[in-house]
Amino acid sequence: MPDGTVRIHGRDYKTVALRMSEFRAEYPMWSIETEIVRLDDDRTIVRARIIDDAGRLISTGHAEEWRQSSQINETSMVENAETSAVGRALAFFKFAGSEIASADEVATAQRKASTLPPRDNGKSASHPTGRKQYTRDPSKDSLPISDNQFKFMYGKFWEWLKGTAIPGPEWQAISDHYVLDVTGKNPQDLTRGDLAKLVDVPEAQEKFLQAVTNY
Repeated sequence: MPDGTVRIHGRDYKTVALRMSEFRAEYPMWSIETEIVRLDDDRTIVRARIIDDAGRLISTGHAEEWRQSSQINETSMVENAETSAVGRALAFFKFAGSEIASADEVATAQRKASTLPPRDNGKSASHPTGRKQYTRDPSKDSLPISDNQFKFMYGKFWEWLKGTAIPGPEWQAISDHYVLDVTGKNPQDLTRGDLAKLVDVPEAQEKFLQAVTNY
């Protein structure tokens, strides 16, 4: 990895360190700000924002980590999420290389897949399938989605992706792209009404696979 890129499954991924180095060299007066959007004992979501020298927001990136997903996350869950969020913000701006996911994210995904035990349903813990079914209650459309609904949504996206050639490490980036395209929101800001638009309409799967094609 002398040049800061890693080749994985025939694709070249930049490390976050390389993206940061390129960013600092080209935009020395700009800044990157990070914020913990959610933090509890088991899970964290971090947002990274690129701000130019005039104070304008240029790009954002989000990352989620679960404490029990790996041995490293048992002590460094927030740090790993912050690194991934920064890498994604830089990628969405202009420092992606050939892939949005960074080498760090791919390595994390591979580590999770190789170290986590299977869930009770026998499916890999790195693939969020086998969630409870979703039943819509229109009277609660304005409420934020629950953790179980959040997991169900990504489980549905994973099921739709299984028949495509998309590599595993990129599935969440594509899912987030679809969420933003349909709702104009980041995943952590969704309501239960938004969830219905994403998974509970007849054309949802078709729209999702179209988003995959356009990614």
